Amino acid sequence: QVVSPVRVALDVRAGDTTVRGLVINTFGQGGIRLIENGGNIIQGNFLGTDPNGTTALGDASVRVFASSGNLIGGVTPEARNVIAGIIEISGGSGPADSTGWK
Repeated sequence: QVVSPVRVALDVRAGDTTVRGLVINTFGQGGIRLIENGGNIIQGNFLGTDPNGTTALGDASVRVFASSGNLIGGVTPEARNVIAGIIEISGGSGPADSTGWK
């Protein structure tokens, strides 16, 4: 479990990155931020909750800025994220989209 007053827990810029099986909460500006290069997979995480996903602890979300072709979640139980926060998609300096989020 990651607990910190830092603004963003995980800042992904490389692209083609998989983030799976993390518990992230109590961050000021979000749990995972995807910037620039796309093709990232975000699955099976507990964001803004306790490790069981039953208590919202807040301050964790997924934010996508100018990053396309990302997969957030999925249709199988192990691929789904539990998010007590928001999913924010912003174009920034280029196209942004996120598909497959559940």
